[in-house]
Amino acid sequence: MERQAREAREQQIRSKRASVYFTFTKTADAYAQMIVNRYSPEILPEEEKNFTYAEQEKARQAYLAAYEAVYVYGSDEAWKAAGEMASNLTPISSINALHFEERPNPTMSSYNATLNKFRAVMCAELPSVPRNSCGTPISE
Repeated sequence: MERQAREAREQQIRSKRASVYFTFTKTADAYAQMIVNRYSPEILPEEEKNFTYAEQEKARQAYLAAYEAVYVYGSDEAWKAAGEMASNLTPISSINALHFEERPNPTMSSYNATLNKFRAVMCAELPSVPRNSCGTPISE
């Protein structure tokens, strides 16, 4: 009986984390596309950027809400990987001048590298029996 209760609780945790983690990656992907396109002028000329600042702000708010959910419901490993993703989604022009940090604007390759680390955490945590290769980030 105790074993069944523990297994049921573990399944509830995996189910909640799956929802949180997939929402996080979906919102991060949408926001990353906008950030990279907005702050990397070589990607798209200004006239081809088909989103407004209001749309970007809406994507940012959805992403931040999902990021906070990872903090609440995710594991320590997931929170660490989410933090690495977040550091890649902060364009240089949005950093507070009092806390200036020299770093390049986000790129899709740097974002994808951190996304793959987060996916490796997902792979290790969400299935009841993870694959042996789950600790290895997906190659690009």
